[in-house]
Parts: sequence; structure tokens; C-alpha cells
Amino acid sequence: MAQGAALLCMVGRYSDGARQEAEAEAIRESVLAGEGLRRTALRLADEDAEAFSRVAVAYAAPKETEAEREARRTAIASTLASATRPAADLVCVAGEVVRLAQRLAGAANKNLAADLAAAVEATRAGGATARINILANLSGISDPALIAEFREAADAAAGIVTAAERVSETIVRQITEAPPGQRR
Repeated sequence: MAQGAALLCMVGRYSDGARQEAEAEAIRESVLAGEGLRRTALRLADEDAEAFSRVAVAYAAPKETEAEREARRTAIASTLASATRPAADLVCVAGEVVRLAQRLAGAANKNLAADLAAAVEATRAGGATARINILANLSGISDPALIAEFREAADAAAGIVTAAERVSETIVRQITEAPPGQRR
């Protein structure tokens, strides 16, 4: 996800020519927002790694007695809920990156369209992966409110993946239909 946001920012930064002057403010805002999203994605990746370590410890807990098995089940449910949070938060990041890419698709330097499509595709992959991670963890979470919240995030991720596909297809059409030398 951080890669998608970083590519989006790169496209915006190199879209500073006279042809983009009318969109300069929107491009600048997109770059600023993209930088924040990149940093958030990196932070969430760190949180995900830390959370997974706690899940591994919970699964490694002793399970010889009924009390140990119950403590282990409780620990697993708790750590899986914590481990699902970064993925759910990443879904929001993905949605914002796709929205910004859609905004830049019409404004950015057309010579960077392939980079913008790559940003969208990296984001789409991140959103799809977050969805899979959320769904994989649901069966081990015991809190019904968290289960509902995380299912909602997984559903949102599916919508974001679809939106990303549409944005990517639009950009690819722009690339392939533009006559040589007709890009901005």
C-alpha cells in the first residue's frame, strides 16, 4: 500500500508543467494526502508485524489442562482481534489512494499514466490482501461487535478492489488510445 501511495506522489510531483497549471492545487493536495497515506501504510505494516508476533505467542501457549486451553483460546481471540485492526485500517488507506488516483487520472502528466496505473494496481493488491487477512482472522475472534466491524471492512475492501480495477482500466485505455506524441 505504501508503494501505491509513493507512486501516486511521484506522479503528482512530476505533474508540474504548464499543461497541469489549471489542476496544480488539486495535484498538490493529492501529493500531500498521498504522503500522509504512505506514512500511515508503513506504520500499519509495523503494527501488523508486531500484532502477528503476539498471535504466534498466543498459539504457542500451553494447552495441557482445561484452564490452559481456555486461557489460550482467550489469548488467541484477543490477539487475532488486535492483529486484524491494521488490515481493517489499511482498507481505509486503500480507498483514499484509489480516490486520489482517480482524481489525478485526469489531471496528471499523461506521460506518467503507466506509473499512476501501477500505483492503483499496487493499492488494489494491498486492499485485496487486507481483505483476505481480515476474513482469515474472523473465525478466531469472539467479540460479535468486532466481527461485524471487520466484516464491514472486508466488504469495503471488495468495493475498493473493484473501484481500483475501474480506475486502472480507464488509465490503461488512456495510454493505449492516445496517438503517439499526443500525451501531455
